Amino acid sequence: MKYIPEIKRQLNLFLSFPSYLLRNGLIAMSTILVVLFVLSSCNPARRLPDNTYLLNKNRYKLLDKEDVSMYDIQYISRYVPNKRILDIYRFNLRMYVLFDTKKEHRFNNWVKKHIGEAPVILDTIEVNNTVDQIKLYLNNHGYFNSEVTKEIKIRRKKAKVTYKILANKPYTIKAITYDIEDDVILKLLKSDSAKSLIKVGDQYQSKMLTQERDRMADFLNNNGYYRFSKEFINFAIDTNLQSNGLNITTIIQDPFKQKEKNIDTNSFAKHTQYYIRDIIINTNFNPINPTEVFPDTLIDEEYNSPSGKIAYIYNQELNYSPRIMTKYLSFKSGDLYNLSKINRTYSRLNELKNFSYINISFFEVEDSTYQDDSIKYIDCKIQLKPTEKHSFSAELKGTNTGGNLGVGIDFTTTTRNVFRGGENLSYKIGAAYEAQTLFIDTKNNLLSFNTFELDGNIKLDVPRFFFPISEARLSSTSRPKTVFNLGGNYQQRPDYNRFISILNFGYEWNLKATKRIQVYLIDFNVVKINPTERFSRSLSQYNRIIREQYTDHFIAAFRLNYIYDNQATKKGRNFIYVRYGFESVGNTLNLIMDGIKAPKNSSQQYTIGGIPYANYMLNDIDFRYYHLFTKKTSFAFRSSFGIGIPFTNSYSLPFEKSFYLGGPNSMRGWKMRSLGPGTYNGEQSLESTGDIKIESNVEFRFPIWDYFRGAIFTDVGNIWLVRPNSTIPNGEFKISNFYKEFAVDFGIGLRLDFDFFLIRFDAAIPIVNPVYISNPELKKPISLDQGILNFGIGYPF
Repeated sequence: MKYIPEIKRQLNLFLSFPSYLLRNGLIAMSTILVVLFVLSSCNPARRLPDNTYLLNKNRYKLLDKEDVSMYDIQYISRYVPNKRILDIYRFNLRMYVLFDTKKEHRFNNWVKKHIGEAPVILDTIEVNNTVDQIKLYLNNHGYFNSEVTKEIKIRRKKAKVTYKILANKPYTIKAITYDIEDDVILKLLKSDSAKSLIKVGDQYQSKMLTQERDRMADFLNNNGYYRFSKEFINFAIDTNLQSNGLNITTIIQDPFKQKEKNIDTNSFAKHTQYYIRDIIINTNFNPINPTEVFPDTLIDEEYNSPSGKIAYIYNQELNYSPRIMTKYLSFKSGDLYNLSKINRTYSRLNELKNFSYINISFFEVEDSTYQDDSIKYIDCKIQLKPTEKHSFSAELKGTNTGGNLGVGIDFTTTTRNVFRGGENLSYKIGAAYEAQTLFIDTKNNLLSFNTFELDGNIKLDVPRFFFPISEARLSSTSRPKTVFNLGGNYQQRPDYNRFISILNFGYEWNLKATKRIQVYLIDFNVVKINPTERFSRSLSQYNRIIREQYTDHFIAAFRLNYIYDNQATKKGRNFIYVRYGFESVGNTLNLIMDGIKAPKNSSQQYTIGGIPYANYMLNDIDFRYYHLFTKKTSFAFRSSFGIGIPFTNSYSLPFEKSFYLGGPNSMRGWKMRSLGPGTYNGEQSLESTGDIKIESNVEFRFPIWDYFRGAIFTDVGNIWLVRPNSTIPNGEFKISNFYKEFAVDFGIGLRLDFDFFLIRFDAAIPIVNPVYISNPELKKPISLDQGILNFGIGYPF
């Protein structure tokens, strides 16, 4: 224990680094940039040999008004100048030139190889190749009569290439026909033609034919055609038409049939639909010994019929319940082969987190006694290798709770397949030290590692509905889940000690691939707070809203979340995320207490075990839109709204349910929980919270160099109280005034993006401060001194 003061001293030294960085970072960065600029200020083109020119710029000019994506054309052009930081400064090229000396030196070579970039020299062959690439791109988008020319200008050994594009009128699809001899396939495709990606009247695009080819192959794979592949599909295009039109004929070839005995000629067979006969499941498969024999077999009688069966093979003991495991299959014996159901089964089994190896394979039945010429059968083998039943992990972590840095460690043990149905039971305990601003030291606003936190929980994940809900009406894509969670959190601060006990029970399931529902029928929290004597005296000076936030309370909630997220279905394209949340707390208890005429405490509140329970209703919605320009360049927008209305047993929302703004993930021009409510400008020693929140954020994200990413952003928002409060003047929401009370900030960000992990620094300054609306005499000119540096892990939204 004698080492604890020294450990805390070292942590506090570490904590002071961000403030040092904020004070001196701009000076240091400016100095480095000036030095690099001076060292590399020479013109890189001067060192080039005679009749050799540096490719300085590519320009793409569209000569007509056709709808051609100039961004796509720039993207497909492989012959491009040296890259620039922020599209301004060619740092890599200048570093290459700076260290490209006549003398060989190991360090110089390292800089040239790993940091530098060799000059891109003008090459007319590459320029002509680029013209051909642009022409090919235009052809693929229906501009078969396009004209592309080049113009090269040279000045001071630098070349500028201009590509002039005359797209002309594109070709459109006039008719779509079929050349398919198989009547069954022809009928299937015509019945599905409404979902076709190519339609009469659309502009011709070759990529749409490729996508339609994949779609048609998937459609036939999902309708029993086990051996069908997209190689059987071709398109014939007839452009010998007037008025820039073309016809498309869809051709499906029959499979080639090998020579048979006593027959010298080749022939073609018909594509055949396959039905699934037997499904053999091995839940103890070992890939190292794939030929291992399992002597015992258990047949699932519910799916045992003349058309096939589901059987489990094992040795002495079957570790998984067949009755439960069969439910995780999206296909059954007797079903027509369906590729999407196979993939869905892969995902479902993988979600169980019980198997380290999953393989689903099919084998054609050669000599079935009930087989005829028009129907074929396949058998299925599902091979599953279980992970270790028990596992243990320890994780050392750095925390950043609303800008408050900390360190912690978590220990987790997991037991899998607890009830032989793929259930996972985990035990977690963790401890952390965190820096917090002291309530009792508001003048100095000191940050130090003064908060100790200990938490633990027991969580049971059941990959199906447990009780009392039936899965009979759910679709096979719903992926139902039942969650049980029992835990607690203890926090020791200089101002108070707080203990929170947690009990959750709820369900989660998919409505569709993009929609998910979370319903928690039981969500209990008991919050016990033991304030210090000094903290209690300080609290007595504040209003009831603040006092209630630091007193014992009990929360019994019904909670619902609806989530829409189409990112998975829009890979590489723009996508939307929406979350709607609803909480009803204490209203059922109110009816019970009123019915039994229970006594109230001195604050006119009902209590349970001497603890008043919270009573409110809360709604909040979070909308996000992401527009992807390139893989690393995007526009992100978030808008959120929330309102919580306290009812008869609560004067205000509990502290942990109240809305707040400021910090690294919301209004970044303000410190954590320091904005609002409304235009209130009173004591800010305690966190500012409200009953209503409106916020919008806009962020443009772009690459800088290698792992470095940049951002330009602005945040707009505020919080308000539902009811007027004399101790927080101008803090309430007024329908006639609220739109004038929005805070606005502006900032820039620097991020280190390692794909799986992102470190974020955002610096922002307030542009509009709502405090000045009710206190114009306090208004100050905008300056960098008002800036806030935020540190975060991951994107803010």
